[in-house]
Amino acid sequence: MFKKLLIVLLAVLPLVSCTVKQNPIQKEKKLQIDKDGYVDFYKAIKSNHFVIAKFGLDICVGCIEANNILKSLMPEYGEKIYFSKVDLLANREAEKKYNIKMMPTIIFFDKNGKEFYRIEGTVTKKAIKDKIDSICLDY
Repeated sequence: MFKKLLIVLLAVLPLVSCTVKQNPIQKEKKLQIDKDGYVDFYKAIKSNHFVIAKFGLDICVGCIEANNILKSLMPEYGEKIYFSKVDLLANREAEKKYNIKMMPTIIFFDKNGKEFYRIEGTVTKKAIKDKIDSICLDY
């Protein structure tokens, strides 16, 4: 009986230790996600996460298409990347600060909140996905 119990404990112990092990430094407060799956842009770029932000208008046809593409990518990348959108009608200062010349503009930000890539105008899912996959995120 003791031998069987020991075998069970030895089999289960590695599983328990893997699930309990957490690095307290990596504990982060998760940002609130809106009904479309986006997080607040200004909080996202200060969160130590990669961020993909779409700048545009909710009535612009290209912006609506870009929204649909980003929403389709959200489940694939989960919490590895924060997705945000900035409505330029409601946030005119963002247009100047980020030098938005065309809608939609999709900007990639690194974990320090610095822009490192942008796509202006018409966008495809493949172009965004290829860029995400090319940056070799160290999530």
